[in-house]
Amino acid sequence: MQKKAQFTIEFMLLFAMTFLIFLILIVFVTKYIDYSNHESDKLALNTFAENIKKNIVLARDSGQNFEVKIDIPLTYDDKIINVTVDQDTLYVKNNATNYMVMKTIPIVNGEFKLGCNKIKKENGVISIVDC
Repeated sequence: MQKKAQFTIEFMLLFAMTFLIFLILIVFVTKYIDYSNHESDKLALNTFAENIKKNIVLARDSGQNFEVKIDIPLTYDDKIINVTVDQDTLYVKNNATNYMVMKTIPIVNGEFKLGCNKIKKENGVISIVDC
């Protein structure tokens, strides 16, 4: 009877240790998935901000009467975003995670609005206007 009781205790300990290792593995996997999703969101937001910056720099480097259309969606990569310009800084913010990308840009006049916007260069001044 002693051996059977000892076997039961050993089996329960082995089962408990296996269950604990399985729980630890699940915790690490979910944290890794959350981290990779967060990094993916950062990369997408940074790419979006970089594309806007490239269009503004293109306007600065181009000749007179340059004009390019750019669409500012309500959501980007299924996240609500906010795009603002403060003189020479572009801010793109993910409202869900409060992650913000800041890019230094040439000085522009105007603000981005949701939907279609035009980046124009007239008389050496870069402006953002509605389509």
